[in-house]
Amino acid sequence: MKKSIVLLLILFCYQWAAQSQLTGDTLTGVRLSSFHASKQNNQVFLNWRVACRLSYAQFEVQRSANGIDFTTIHSFQADYLRCQLPFDYTEPAPSGQAFYRIKVGDIDGRFSTEKVVKVSGRQIEETDIKIISPVTGNYLQLTVEAAGTNPVSVQLVNSSGVIQQQISLNPSKGITRVEIPIWNMPGGTYFLNYQTAGKNKSIQFIK
Repeated sequence: MKKSIVLLLILFCYQWAAQSQLTGDTLTGVRLSSFHASKQNNQVFLNWRVACRLSYAQFEVQRSANGIDFTTIHSFQADYLRCQLPFDYTEPAPSGQAFYRIKVGDIDGRFSTEKVVKVSGRQIEETDIKIISPVTGNYLQLTVEAAGTNPVSVQLVNSSGVIQQQISLNPSKGITRVEIPIWNMPGGTYFLNYQTAGKNKSIQFIK
């Protein structure tokens, strides 16, 4: 009889420990119970709630232009009491559509993501190019925010004003990622020059 009671207690403790760690199909003691996004006046507002059994939980707010490749834009920790309250995060609305997700996890680094939301961001008025920093390796990585599908002529110029490369980009409307090979360019200071909406623009970068 005593052995049976002990076995039942062991089984109960095992199940309780498992339940305290498993939430859905994750191995974390914290999970999203709700997650919403909205856009107002060129601002994106995220708000979410969690169910948490942990003393401390970790959060990563992530954004993506295509719903596949996500980048962490904000991260923080919260204790058990803070986790009982709603969370929110606000940022300027990106161009075109944007996808958001919240990674939730414990202090041991076990994370899960359960939901992705999409917002329609601000309208792209003119084509704009941004360099993804830092510039490393053999490629210059760019994000191109294109108002249309017109080709964009790009020049890579060194600090002496000598054109190293001249490329015609053919972006899709919206946000695309472009790589320009720069393996044959020596280290130094360069400028990426292009024209959009009748204006000449220049971005400095260092290889």
